Amino acid sequence: MRWLPPPEDFRGRLADAGKTADVRERLEKLARLANTRLNFLETIQLDAALRKTPEAADTGFDPMRLAILAGATVDHLAPPLRVAGLRRGLRIEVHTGAYGQYRQELLNPSSPVHAFKPNAVLFSLIA
Repeated sequence: MRWLPPPEDFRGRLADAGKTADVRERLEKLARLANTRLNFLETIQLDAALRKTPEAADTGFDPMRLAILAGATVDHLAPPLRVAGLRRGLRIEVHTGAYGQYRQELLNPSSPVHAFKPNAVLFSLIA
């Protein structure tokens, strides 16, 4: 994938996308921003705008439910994963398991991860 240069007027373009009422058009504007070279803060801001965008059918962005189960803190992974998904036409919803509780979440059929019904699970296990 070829990266575009850093966005000009990132804040203005992000604000413009946020004002767009049509969900599909808003997601397309956010995806164009996502496909530029972003720093950490811009990634967090873009993710916040994405999370404020309502769910809608037929936007052209495929929904995906990703659970992250780990033996350490992984909450910091959710924003860049959602932005990376946006770059690839995915609308990723992320569930992060409780700190160090991946075994309990897997073994308990009434755990939050089972209720979330993920399409994929990312394991980050420490030795």
